[in-house]
Amino acid sequence: MIRRLKKSVVLAAIKEFLKSKKLTEDIQVIPKDDAIIIKPREGKEFKENLEQKKELFFECSHRGFMTLYEEELRTHKLIHYI
Repeated sequence: MIRRLKKSVVLAAIKEFLKSKKLTEDIQVIPKDDAIIIKPREGKEFKENLEQKKELFFECSHRGFMTLYEEELRTHKLIHYI
């Protein structure tokens, strides 16, 4: 059985997540028909803000995978050694 989520619930969850990561000024969320488009805001300020926030992420040295969680990065790195 497939359950459909209300778009308003999904939008609220996305916006709450972006707010928790202090990304609301850098990322725009655009509802369009049955889709939700998430994309970076344009401009110099965005690039400067992203550079400042990059240190909050953990990055895989093999492929550039990025995550906010160190444990998730460790799990990801295991696939390179299987």
